[in-house]
Amino acid sequence: MTMGGVSTRAATSELTDSGAGEIGDTRITFPRPTEIDPTPDRIETAIASTHVRPTASGRRVADLTIHATGLTAPEKAAILARLLLAAGDDSPITGLPPEQAARLIRAMCCLKPVSAETTLAVIDEFLENLGPLNLRFPTSIEDALALLPTAPDDEIKSLLFGPPKPPEEDTDIWERIAALDVDLLVEILSDQTPQVCAILLSRLKPTLSAEIVSRLDEAHANATLVAAATMGQISQETLTATAQALMQIVDARNQTGPLPGSPVERVAEIMNFTPGSQRDALLEKLAESDPEMAEEIRKNMFTFADIPARINENDVSKVVRAADNQMLVTALKGAGEKHADVVDFLLGNISKRLAEQLREEVGELPPVTERDADAAMNTIIATIRDLEQAGEITLVLADEEDESARAA
Repeated sequence: MTMGGVSTRAATSELTDSGAGEIGDTRITFPRPTEIDPTPDRIETAIASTHVRPTASGRRVADLTIHATGLTAPEKAAILARLLLAAGDDSPITGLPPEQAARLIRAMCCLKPVSAETTLAVIDEFLENLGPLNLRFPTSIEDALALLPTAPDDEIKSLLFGPPKPPEEDTDIWERIAALDVDLLVEILSDQTPQVCAILLSRLKPTLSAEIVSRLDEAHANATLVAAATMGQISQETLTATAQALMQIVDARNQTGPLPGSPVERVAEIMNFTPGSQRDALLEKLAESDPEMAEEIRKNMFTFADIPARINENDVSKVVRAADNQMLVTALKGAGEKHADVVDFLLGNISKRLAEQLREEVGELPPVTERDADAAMNTIIATIRDLEQAGEITLVLADEEDESARAA
């Protein structure tokens, strides 16, 4: 039920918390259930006949001079709530937070019967406190639907918007297919049914389709052409689904798609930032069950220990300048004897002045934990990766390391 265009929940909540001003000099009491007529028509008739007056424009507005004093905000809210409950609306209680609901129920138990005039006075005060009840209406069908508690069914949407539009073609996926290597397309389509081949070739440029057909097995090419000549029209959904299925096959063969890199590269990247002791243990365990995979992961890894072999001497100064100084000092301190070659490589390829400054800072730094050392080393590795992606430096590939070692 609404009152003056205002929801019942807003009505009870407003008076429970607002503490509206006192009105009049009459103590408001609360009616027992048997002492009021809960019929909604009776309530609305009483409000309409007592609470409005005509104006020059013919409209009727509030004009009530009855006042009452000595009421608290919860008591006024209780009067409104009791009126709404009598009309069969239980939202004044169920819609409130627990504390407000308890305060409202407590106030209802303390009131005695009130007159119709007093009840209308409380209603008048509530409406006056609300101010103008102006309504704004949506400017589009979409905004109007957003106001509804539930979405309309398809029939209503069809009447409002017309029949649904057919799905748009995904042009990007066809550009990707057209850019694929012809050898790869021929290899993939050789394993597909003539109908699938016909769908794909009918969408590609005739020159590309002709080249693919000419390189298919003769029987498969003939069946594909027959299927293309007899299949007729197909739906946009079927065309898009066929193209997507083809690209899934391509991504699987090329190890591309939503996941970057190959599985080995992804594992190696994770291992790069795994604490040293845990990383070594994991690789040793993996080497026991699959030594080839463990070696492949090692080749794709780039850790702090790999810096001398993977970074050109001329790029060391760029790494040192880009690295956070505190992280660099912590990494050099934590390297200790285990990674003494890395420390010598980094400090040996920068200016003597800067190298002496770093050695001095390392000497002043107290011992660092293994955890802090690993975190600092990983930060340096992340800095090197950022420089590589930005094109500032070029890392030596693992294969190039192996060739250099064999040559030596």
